[in-house]
Amino acid sequence: MSVKSVQLRAEAADLYKEAKPLQEKRQKGTLSGDEQVKFTQIMNDVDAKTEEARKLEAEDVRIARIEEELRGARNGVTENGSVGNGDRTYETKDQREQRELAERHAFIDFVMGDCNKESRKYIHRDRSNGLTRENLSYEQRAQDAISNPITAFTANASFLVPQGFQRELEVATKQYGNLLNDARVIDTASGNPMYWPTENDTAQAAHVIGESVQVSENDLNLSHVLFGAWKYTADVVRISLELEQDSFESIENIVKDAFAIRWGRGLNRDFTTGDGVNKSTGILPAIAASGASPVTAVGSSREDGSSANGTNSIGYDDYVHLVHSVDPSYRNRPKTRFMFHDQVLQSARLLLDKFGRPLWMPGIAANSPDTILGIPYSINQQMPSGGGSPFTPTIFFSGNPTVVYGDLSKFVIRRVKEMSIMRLVERYADFGEVGLLSFGRYDSQLVDAGTHPVNYLVQA
Repeated sequence: MSVKSVQLRAEAADLYKEAKPLQEKRQKGTLSGDEQVKFTQIMNDVDAKTEEARKLEAEDVRIARIEEELRGARNGVTENGSVGNGDRTYETKDQREQRELAERHAFIDFVMGDCNKESRKYIHRDRSNGLTRENLSYEQRAQDAISNPITAFTANASFLVPQGFQRELEVATKQYGNLLNDARVIDTASGNPMYWPTENDTAQAAHVIGESVQVSENDLNLSHVLFGAWKYTADVVRISLELEQDSFESIENIVKDAFAIRWGRGLNRDFTTGDGVNKSTGILPAIAASGASPVTAVGSSREDGSSANGTNSIGYDDYVHLVHSVDPSYRNRPKTRFMFHDQVLQSARLLLDKFGRPLWMPGIAANSPDTILGIPYSINQQMPSGGGSPFTPTIFFSGNPTVVYGDLSKFVIRRVKEMSIMRLVERYADFGEVGLLSFGRYDSQLVDAGTHPVNYLVQA
């Protein structure tokens, strides 16, 4: 862990301590307008510093992994600090920036007819095999300039400046959920119907029997959960020959990255709310079908003295009741957690218990999660929501299941082999295009043998 991430987490902890008195005043309804602005700013700073610390820690892990891989490269490290692998050489970031700067200067030298031996090696380069033509005459260089002109020449000599663009694609993002990581994922070689056996013997126990009394029969209570394999796709994306050739980055890689997000969004939706009819069964319908008794929200009026009730809020009591609705045997497992919409998290971060302690606590130690009542949570934006402004929670409607709690590893996702990506060459050949599409087969079920490892809170 870097020194910077430790410092950021310490700063976040200090800021959070500073916000606690304001949070208490907010709960009592005595917070002024200026104090509200200050409280919001402090909490935003806590989020920003914690998130930056996590990114730094993740980057440290990634760099360590890359360094480990590079240490095992076939040719080791070359004299100039780059890493060799067979006949190929990989530039470091600093080397690439220095080379690009040298290329820009060499281009100007070339156009002005002042291309010395040192700068020539940066322009006429055959990148397919790394050869450098360093002995070109001025006439040869001029002929190359004529046969390969720079576009967008203007009368004000702007042709001396190479055209450029930002080599970075800005991608719009929208959070969906993390059920593929929270649930248990199993891979199967085929998509035939799969039975998951269950056994519930919790109603039985050993007992005293009299002398010379025959023992009665008492069989095990066995059942099963059935998994199918629904076929999913992210549709076809068509790529023109021109775009494939001219794009600064592999357009196929861009499409594949977009496919990954489409898959994550679509699968998480069905794994959350799918009704099981020609699609996967979501965790919310599965809990309802399991026979578990949902916890009905009381509301937060006990915490803030307001008229907030179970229809429009969630209180400290509701979280406690939900936790204790799940058997203790499931509460201390690695994947036991809350799962809810971000608007629920927004309301939880403003709650205090009766001793004035906040329910929400940031993860201060490295790689430790933020918690509510000391329990980690996952954000799932595809939980029920009424929409509206993120600063005015509208998720709290009568009948909405708003918080899931339990051992999420008992929600099992079946994946048949790996997702396949196909490249359609002939289908769009007359358009001068290729198509990319993907297919995958999935199903999901809650494996509940009868003791309900997962339950949810429903608004009154």
